[in-house]
Amino acid sequence: MNTLRRLAPALASLALASTALTGCLEHPVKTVQYNSVVACDEVVDVTPRREVDILFVIDNSGSMGEEQAILSANFERFVDKLDIAGANYRLAVTTTDVGNSIYCNDSTPEDGAFVLSTCHDRAEHFYNEPLDIDRFVEACEQHCPAEFAGAGTTPSQIAESEELVARPWIEHFGNGVTNLADMTPSQAFQCFGPQGIDGCGYNESPLQAMYRALERSQDPNDPAYGFVREDALLAVVFITDENDCSVAEHAIDIFHPNGDRAFWEDKSLGGPTSAVCWNA
Repeated sequence: MNTLRRLAPALASLALASTALTGCLEHPVKTVQYNSVVACDEVVDVTPRREVDILFVIDNSGSMGEEQAILSANFERFVDKLDIAGANYRLAVTTTDVGNSIYCNDSTPEDGAFVLSTCHDRAEHFYNEPLDIDRFVEACEQHCPAEFAGAGTTPSQIAESEELVARPWIEHFGNGVTNLADMTPSQAFQCFGPQGIDGCGYNESPLQAMYRALERSQDPNDPAYGFVREDALLAVVFITDENDCSVAEHAIDIFHPNGDRAFWEDKSLGGPTSAVCWNA
């Protein structure tokens, strides 16, 4: 009897709790939408893109003789990788010299034009007169045999024209076929690649040179026309030991002594340093 009296309050509490719980559940039940995901394996044939257009923008200022020699010495490895991948490739070269009408009047800027002549045919460009440095032997002669002097490319077609023209780039069509006569792509680049050391060293402009080169490749009147193919990957390789100092021609006055010298580090000097590029 005592046991029942002690259980009575507990049973009453349990009854109340049960009633409360019943009340809590008295609300609309939301319909749940079930989604299912089915995973399966499927084999898809992928055709790799083997066409690649490669533009080299090479610094041809006075400090670049050693770097150009290293590039020539190692280019065979680069070509081997392309050949192993079965690539159909084009290789073009221009320089970082787009000119500076104030401080580089003695240079002959490429301004993005493709250069396709052997370093033997441009031997004078490997001497920098202001610095009295000659890098012809290490940058050219040690890597490009003299018998390749005068070499070029054989006529070929582009998608935009059926005309057979000697193009200003090295091309490997696949299966060992190239637009070169009596030279391998490696040998050709070792001869065509070195650009000399007499370019404008005041404001090396790799980005502007790249822009101009690609712009030329769209101009039907330029020898570089058709270099960039619609179905090819485009790669740009910069070989330089300086920061970019590309300047639009309309802004060239930031270098001029008669300008406001706003970006000069020391306005009392007779001329600015190339730091003007970064201060701007």
